[in-house]
Amino acid sequence: MIKPTGTNVVLEPIEEPIGDGTIHIPDGIREASNRGVVIALGPKVTDLAVGDKVFIGRYEGKKIQLDGKEVRIVPVETIMGIFTA
Repeated sequence: MIKPTGTNVVLEPIEEPIGDGTIHIPDGIREASNRGVVIALGPKVTDLAVGDKVFIGRYEGKKIQLDGKEVRIVPVETIMGIFTA
């Protein structure tokens, strides 16, 4: 696990379904997800919690590999909203 600093947040992208499943789009061509689940918070982040589903800019933050999965580290200021439903 990684512990972000300051106001940074670690997100696990939520893959968005594409089409009806009959067309295969290679990973290199797919656009980045603009949704994610919060998996870690910096010590200065007060308005989010681990497990929150959030909406971010499609290309915000830094992508890294963590435990075999791609995650994104983003500043909390780039999170545009929290899904409530």
